[in-house]
Order: sequence, then structure tokens, then C-alpha cells
Amino acid sequence: MNVCLSVIVPVYNIAPYVRRCIESLLCQSFLDFELLIIDDGSTDGSAAICDEYAGKEKCIRVIHQINAGVTAARRRGVEEAKGDWICFVDGDDILPQNAFCDLYGYTSDVDIVIGRIHLVDINGRILQRNCQEERCLDFVNYLKDIRMKEAKKLLTETDMKIIEISQAVGYDNEKHFMKLFKSICGVSPSEYRKNMRHQ
Repeated sequence: MNVCLSVIVPVYNIAPYVRRCIESLLCQSFLDFELLIIDDGSTDGSAAICDEYAGKEKCIRVIHQINAGVTAARRRGVEEAKGDWICFVDGDDILPQNAFCDLYGYTSDVDIVIGRIHLVDINGRILQRNCQEERCLDFVNYLKDIRMKEAKKLLTETDMKIIEISQAVGYDNEKHFMKLFKSICGVSPSEYRKNMRHQ
């Protein structure tokens, strides 16, 4: 049976944090999701904690694999996913109760939604706000490094729709994105959309 959202959580030796992560996901106000926990060969009891939750909650599936790294764990989750949308959550993340509702509210006519991230301590006290900005900029720098031709090919092959970046989901540097997009693709996002419609 398909669900709206597949939440993929790679887990490797994070026993002190994984319960809080799972609890924050189970407390979401958005209910149409499956939780795929990919145990990447944990040796610290993390796997047993995940199995315990899977035994109690129908929406949870735990997949155990030999340690292959976080990228391989996420890939395995994508292969197993049944949802229309995929959400990646790290095993030491804690999400606010309305996170999925808020993010899903921006899924109309886009391919990706990025939420705001705060760095918190074990008690939930915010240590640094808007860490996601740094991750977005890492991706932006990656795009700058690839040749324009490769970028155009990548965007065309994936039939990428332009992301309507919203301050409400935490990335408030829309002008920078528009400038970057034009420098990579040679056209503005609106021109790119128009060209894609006519192909």
C-alpha cells in the first residue's frame, strides 16, 4: 500500500539519540507516512532499539545491513520506499511536531523542499540557528564547480522543476539562488520553465 511520505532514517551507533529521534517522528501531526530505519551494521544497541519500536508501530520497518556508510543506507531506503515523497532524517535529529505538515504544504509543483535546521544540545536547547543555510551553500558550491554543459544536462535529464524557495521553510536567500541558477544554466528559472514546457 502506498503512502504519501517515506521517511528514511540511516542509523549507525547512535543509541543515546535514536529513541528521541523516533519518538519525534511518531509524534508528527502528519500521519500518512512510513518510517524506514536502515540499520547500517550498528554494534552499540541501536539496532535493538529500532527493532523494539518496529514491534510496536505498524508504520515502522527496520532493515538491517552490513555497514556500508550513510549514502548506501539512504540508497537502500529509497529502494524500499513506497511513498510519493521521500524525507531524509538523520538518526540524531529531533523534528518539531508539525514538521511534516509544514514541509508537505510546500510540495505543490516542486521537486524538493528543504526545511530549517537548528543545532541543539541533548536537552533541546538551541546552540546554533539555521544550520541548513550552510548545507545549501555546500550544494551551491558543488553546482558552481561543475561545467555549465553538465549542469544543463543534469537538469534536463531529471526533468527538474524549479524550486520555489520559501522563507517559511528556511532558505531565505532566493536572490542568490536565482543568480546562481542563471549563471549555471544561462537562463533564468522562469525562462527555463518555459523552455521545458515547449520540449
